[in-house]
Amino acid sequence: MTADQDIWLLITAHPDDESMFFIPTLRNILHIDYKKDSNDERQNQKPNIHLLCLSNGDYRDVSDGPVRTKELYKACSLISIDSSKSSEATSVVVIDDGRLKDGPNEVWNSDLIADIVLEHLLKILCSIQ
Repeated sequence: MTADQDIWLLITAHPDDESMFFIPTLRNILHIDYKKDSNDERQNQKPNIHLLCLSNGDYRDVSDGPVRTKELYKACSLISIDSSKSSEATSVVVIDDGRLKDGPNEVWNSDLIADIVLEHLLKILCSIQ
């Protein structure tokens, strides 16, 4: 990742439905054509996309969490978003925290969410070389 590269962070609540709704958006971002502007320094660079998912999708059963997480990683890999854990700023991160349980009756603490998002943003920014 370089400092002049576009960086995108998509934050979702759940790994399953969100991948259906946001994968088309991510695909479009990946195919932005910077070549239209010959003065744009980003011409030969793909945008750097990060996905932060705030729960692992274990609403029905705790065993669903790893399955939903794996499905999200697979969906991202199909559009060339790397979900490997090769650096501090992994491109696809699924939070597995008991305070952020998946479910329609769950209420999440906004300060906790803000802390998680800030920590993730700092990892991304620190990885810029």
